[in-house]
Amino acid sequence: MDTDTHDIVESLHFIKDNMATRDELAEIRKEMATKSELAELRSDVEAGFRALGADIRDIRAQLDVLTENVAGMKGYAKEIDELHTRVVTLEAELEKLKQVSSA
Repeated sequence: MDTDTHDIVESLHFIKDNMATRDELAEIRKEMATKSELAELRSDVEAGFRALGADIRDIRAQLDVLTENVAGMKGYAKEIDELHTRVVTLEAELEKLKQVSSA
């Protein structure tokens, strides 16, 4: 047997020894999510993102009202600004997660 034929035979033996069997593939399929399960999960995730977005908008609105109410009081502006910054960060993270989930 020449070298090329030997290499081919050796490669075929490797593939045969390492490829999945029908039973292994059937077991994997049992554990895999179906298309409908994935669609349901995607719907749940999207609903969760919408709820988080609504919560963040609500927090922003409450912070705006709080800012107006304590405008003349000392000591609160810094804390409110920090909270606004955190809300902006949450909004950015939520947007990133939305992009990842829709990909």
